[in-house]
Parts: sequence; structure tokens; C-alpha cells
Amino acid sequence: VPDKPLHAFGLRFKNPVGLAAGYDKDGIGWRGLALLGFGHIEIG
Repeated sequence: VPDKPLHAFGLRFKNPVGLAAGYDKDGIGWRGLALLGFGHIEIG
């Protein structure tokens, strides 16, 4: 995902594309998911 910074709620995100909760319920794959270029990842 190309970088297109977004500022919301006082936070800066790398881009507006994120991964919602439920995908990595146990929080064991977030490091690998982070390499895919998401702007944010919700764990749990």
C-alpha cells in the first residue's frame, strides 16, 4: 500500500488502510502483518 499519511484523533497513520480486529485474535501474527504495509493493525 503506498504511503499517504493520514492524521486523525491526534495520531499519524502511514496510510488510511487498516486491518480490523478479529483477524489475529491471539496476537501472534502482528509482526508479519505489519510487513504488509497496513496503516494500522488492531489486535484481538
